[in-house]
Amino acid sequence: PGATEPLFVMKAQPNELLMVYFGYTMCPDLCPTTLADFRSALARINSAASRVDLAFITVDPERDTADRLAPYLASFVDRYHVMRTTDFSQLQLAQDAFLAASSITTNEKGVIEVSHTATAYFVDENGLVVDEIPFGLGADGFENDLKILINQLDKGK
Repeated sequence: PGATEPLFVMKAQPNELLMVYFGYTMCPDLCPTTLADFRSALARINSAASRVDLAFITVDPERDTADRLAPYLASFVDRYHVMRTTDFSQLQLAQDAFLAASSITTNEKGVIEVSHTATAYFVDENGLVVDEIPFGLGADGFENDLKILINQLDKGK
């Protein structure tokens, strides 16, 4: 876990799910809340959690180095992929594929402000988005959807 990978690798391993999330390590609220909810849900689904992976795509690559991203993600989950590019056209392509958006601005006081879509996307082994979890659904929402999605995997859809 933790290796930096190209942004176009957006599909789950066979018979697994991949959660794709656009965020950044210095996020004060959306990212840590979402990742904590995800962690709680994984703990609740027990052994099925081993079939769920995370692809975290940083929207703040200038400050989010691979050295910073790996420990941040490891504090939430065991299975993750750091996805980072300083080529904003590549980041834009990845965001466009999920209808996500982000922006980085510096205010008049020199403070960097980052905004980003706070939706978690679940992708199957074919690279298809099979579920979207909006911010605020909480650990219960993640758990419920993960149970349904894993059940669908087990039934072969």
